Amino acid sequence: VGALSSGHEPALAAADVAIPRGRSHPRLLLTAAVLPVLPDLDALLMYWVPYEAPWGHRGMSHSLLFALGLALVGSLYPRPREGILGGRRSGTLLFLWAVTASHGVLDALTDGGLGIALFAPFDHGRYFLPVTPIPVSPLGRGRRVEALGSLRSAIAWSTSKVPVAMAVIAAGGGRAQRQT
Repeated sequence: VGALSSGHEPALAAADVAIPRGRSHPRLLLTAAVLPVLPDLDALLMYWVPYEAPWGHRGMSHSLLFALGLALVGSLYPRPREGILGGRRSGTLLFLWAVTASHGVLDALTDGGLGIALFAPFDHGRYFLPVTPIPVSPLGRGRRVEALGSLRSAIAWSTSKVPVAMAVIAAGGGRAQRQT
């Protein structure tokens, strides 16, 4: 339950703010809603791929490069007139990359697991951000009640405090920590 919906709602809020008003953008909105969820499909492989493996949960599929690949493919779906930044496909690509990459960044704010392989395949280290206030969503069978509690907490935290935390981090308020 929580693996596919653990507090990534700020990405959708960003899409709502960034997409120009006055025109309908259904393809862009749909793409911006779907792409940030796709990295967590790696949870479906947990029974076959070890968690700590490069393609394990929160590995390659959570990297900035993987987000770029998803954004490249995703940018082909919205019509250019529906794009942002003057309707150029490059603007749509940049926007979709930011929305998709936010998944790994938000997961790096959680308090559990091995960290996020943000820089894979160039660096398979797993990282957390300096602050980790979002409770990690439990994975596995029979953990739905715990996952629901984590989901509620993640939604409450991410919708109220993520913008402040990101501003502090962007201003140099902390350094990323590598988990070995």
